[in-house]
Amino acid sequence: MVAALKSISAFVRRFPWHRFAAGAIAGGGALIITLILRMLGLGLFLPEVAVDFTVGRIPGQFESFFIRTLGEGAKLLALLTAVVVFLILPGIYATLFWRVQRWLKRRWFVIAFFTLTSAGIILLGILPLIDAGFFGSKTSVGPGFASFSQVLGSWVYAAVLDYVFVEVAP
Repeated sequence: MVAALKSISAFVRRFPWHRFAAGAIAGGGALIITLILRMLGLGLFLPEVAVDFTVGRIPGQFESFFIRTLGEGAKLLALLTAVVVFLILPGIYATLFWRVQRWLKRRWFVIAFFTLTSAGIILLGILPLIDAGFFGSKTSVGPGFASFSQVLGSWVYAAVLDYVFVEVAP
């Protein structure tokens, strides 16, 4: 037990928190872009899709308990939780930036790598997992606008990461 606590403590101390924070900030920029596109009807906002999926799977008795307890704040709490999750994920992914930079060397290749892999993870992994179909085919905006918004958000994520790690942090 003590050894496990020491290993957890060592992991927390060694974790690259500055890279994680930069990734969360870059992910926040991507979420803002996708939220704007969602309000314009030109894309989807991933936390909203995740909340709709979760609410659709929760049995009615639990949902009604939370609505009675929290009122209208239940949906807001769910949305804020989803936003936090979708800020943590890019933060974790950003910890790999320097490894990718050493591997690809050229700046534009790194931006393209982070753009395409982030969009690919969302469009081919996360969206089908939350029952929105591949490329967002089961969403109201369809696969074209869903792909457009997620690729644009991923590009903003990659560009902000590149700026923070290459221009600001050296």
